[in-house]
Amino acid sequence: MQAFEKARAISGDNLAILREMAGIAADGGDYKLAAELYSSLGEHQAEAHYLVRLGQHTAAGDDHSTGDKHIAKALKVYPG
Repeated sequence: MQAFEKARAISGDNLAILREMAGIAADGGDYKLAAELYSSLGEHQAEAHYLVRLGQHTAAGDDHSTGDKHIAKALKVYPG
């Protein structure tokens, strides 16, 4: 991920770099970062997907209120 962050610092918000970073974040379980990166790419379905994953993960850790907020945001971002 550090190499992509350096590349992003040099070239700016290159779509290919952002897409790779989002995939790496998602694969590593950083659903919040994945959602943020997909949002910056305008890929709202993917953003909503990772917001739901974040909500599920948060709720599984007994923070149901925050988990519900993430899922509600996902529905606003991409109502289906």
